[in-house]
Amino acid sequence: MPFSPIQIILLELFMDLAASAGFVAEAKEKNIYTRPPRNPGEKIFNDKMIKDLLTKGVVLSYQSFLFISMPGARI
Repeated sequence: MPFSPIQIILLELFMDLAASAGFVAEAKEKNIYTRPPRNPGEKIFNDKMIKDLLTKGVVLSYQSFLFISMPGARI
């Protein structure tokens, strides 16, 4: 058996705390109650979203390449 039941319970406890820490640290939205609802006909992956995903992917790939190509870097 890879994990005992107590190890699974402790793992779940720490994973839940780590996941909820992101929600606690998130900044409040000031106009959340006054802004209109989103358009239900709008696509989820619109042009702005695709551009943002591609930009972040290129930047992350470039940073990873720089880290791996550093002398003495180990993965």
